Amino acid sequence: MFFKKSHLIDLHNYFKYNEVLMSLCSQWPYQSVVKAKIIRGFFILQHISICIPEFIRFIELRNDLDNVVTCIIPIIYNIGVFIKFLNAVRNMNKVRNVDFVLNNINYEIFQIKNIIETIKCDYTEIIDNVEVQILHKYASFGKFLTLGYISMCALTLILYLALPLSPVILDKLNPLEKPRPKSLIYMVQFYVDQEKYFYVLLLHSYITTAAGVLPILATDTFYASIAQHACGMLAILGHRLEKARYSELNHVEKSVKRYKRVIDCIVQHQNIIKFCADINKTYSDSFFYIMGLNMFIMSFSGFLTILTWGQLHNMIRYGMFTAAQMFHLLFYCYQGHSVLDKSLTINDSINKSNWYGSSIRTRKLLTMMIMRSQKPLKLTAKLFPLTLPHFTSVLRTSMSYFTLLKSVQ
Repeated sequence: MFFKKSHLIDLHNYFKYNEVLMSLCSQWPYQSVVKAKIIRGFFILQHISICIPEFIRFIELRNDLDNVVTCIIPIIYNIGVFIKFLNAVRNMNKVRNVDFVLNNINYEIFQIKNIIETIKCDYTEIIDNVEVQILHKYASFGKFLTLGYISMCALTLILYLALPLSPVILDKLNPLEKPRPKSLIYMVQFYVDQEKYFYVLLLHSYITTAAGVLPILATDTFYASIAQHACGMLAILGHRLEKARYSELNHVEKSVKRYKRVIDCIVQHQNIIKFCADINKTYSDSFFYIMGLNMFIMSFSGFLTILTWGQLHNMIRYGMFTAAQMFHLLFYCYQGHSVLDKSLTINDSINKSNWYGSSIRTRKLLTMMIMRSQKPLKLTAKLFPLTLPHFTSVLRTSMSYFTLLKSVQ
């Protein structure tokens, strides 16, 4: 257990689910190297075992547009899963070399570990009761998002995995002259009798699907938790700025105390900016590719939902998959939008502190802070900000691809 209970805040209580999920897919930077390598080896093997048969089947059906679209959805999905897994491993072992001009010292910082250490430091430094409550509020919401996301994914996964068994169940409850045709979750080619080895292949698809969900859960829930931590620290910064006007000291002491508080607030603001920059360094590149894949998946699965209209089994499968991808994208954009909105409240907090009544040197500092806070903090997918307006633009783009597919059917 890395997160331990402090005298004020039980940090482990808020991040324990993230620790478990990240450990299960070797993303946790504090687990043993041997254990991490074993998990990575298993993940890569199971991922290859499903991707190769999918790709073979895709090649076999390349001249049939409808089947090509059906095949390509899980292929794109598995590429996205592997990007998340690879990004986490890369950032666990990613070295940032910092060259100091004076002494040319190099040091190494693991990116994910650096983020966790920053959170731990923030939790240990906050001692004010009001600030503790603010951090509790946002940490609790981060935990709520984590549990909600896990629940949604688990429910979707159970329903999705149950679909191939529906013909078997119906044959037991309401048998026909001939058994209903059975199908696997994905279109794959193992060069074996699919009817004879149906349950073996189905079990394999269950294992690979469940394993593929783990990197998604680990990455997305941790991303939500650290985004909410950034929101919490911004809320605490706003509280400190507003609090700066209250003092029962005489005018000179009040001026000096406020000046020191403003310096502390500027340092905290810079730390929050750096924290958000670290989040972007860790996830921005991978999210850029995942968002692009998401657009294609939503277009293809939406196309198949319309194509199979009237076939309840397939409508549920592709409709559910489309909704899951939309929710996945919305989850990212909501976190980014929360940070952006909270960063814009810093200006209001400065105005509420009656900063114009401060000393000249304090006003100069606050003026610089006001100017910096005009530029909101953004969590990005490389060039694209993760905001709710951008979410709608991605949906519009997906609809354009969907319309194109429908026109060439």
